[in-house]
Formats: sequence, C-alpha cells, structure tokens
Amino acid sequence: MGHFLWSILFARKHFVWSEIVLILNFFNILSLYATHKTYSIKPLKVWALIHLPTAALPFSWLLLAIFWNGAVMFHVHKFVGRVVSNVLIWDFLLAPGLLLVAYNDWGVGFSSAALMFGLGLGQFFTKVFALQWIFAFVIAGVLFVLSAIAAITGSLGTSRAVVDEEAP
Repeated sequence: MGHFLWSILFARKHFVWSEIVLILNFFNILSLYATHKTYSIKPLKVWALIHLPTAALPFSWLLLAIFWNGAVMFHVHKFVGRVVSNVLIWDFLLAPGLLLVAYNDWGVGFSSAALMFGLGLGQFFTKVFALQWIFAFVIAGVLFVLSAIAAITGSLGTSRAVVDEEAP
C-alpha cells in the first residue's frame, strides 16, 4: 500500500508527501525487521522465500528511494547539492554494513550492492567526470565482498569462539 501511494504521489509531483510516505514505510519495514527477525529463519530456501521479499529487498529499496525522492524534491543539480549527495551516498554503506555486522544479514548486503551498482552505472552514463559514480562502485564492491564473506563463513563481526569451561 505504501509503495503504491508513493508512486501515485511521486508521479503527480507531490514530493513532500511522497517523502513522508517513504519514511513511514521505511519505519514499517524496520519494525517488521526488528519484530519478526526474518534474517534468522532457517533453512536457506525458506529464508529466501520469506526474508528477501518481505524485509531485505524492501529495506534496500526504501533506503535508496528516500534519498532519490529527496534529491528530486530539493532539485539537487547545483554544486552544493552534488557535494551533499557525495557525502550522503556513504549512508548506503553504513546502514547495510551495520546490518551485516550486527545480524549477519547478507541479503540486505547483496541487494544494496546491486542497487549501488545500478546507481553507479546510471551516474557514469550521466556525468563521466563526477565522484558519485566512483563512490557508488566502491560501496557496491565493499558490500558485495562483505556479504559474500558473511554468506560463506556464516559470521561477520561476531566471534564464534567456543569457551571451554573446566569441570569442577
């Protein structure tokens, strides 16, 4: 419902209201993520059917859509807007990276990496001499590598050391 309402508002150029809808939908996905803990579902087949479409992919898309809608809303085409965009693009590494380290959620990592790769390609074909596409490719690469490590090893940022207690 939130995505449908956003698309109607965005198409009719009601950018402030569409931003509010995106933020509300983002908090809705965050509450689902925290309450239902879909990232911990086992086995992998069920995880892919439940976690990816209900939490991981919507989280990544909403994070991108909030910044995209904000850029359209504030007409970010001048020098100051481009500088702010070059700084804020690093949030796309921070948020998924936090979920990778805290919850080992490589679904969010891979989906965010794919979106950043797409953003990098789009920016590259828009402006060849710009920093944003370079930053997007760096973020996509880091997220992809961290997500692959988390998916293969089963842990990222958490110690799996077993403490051997002595018997009394």
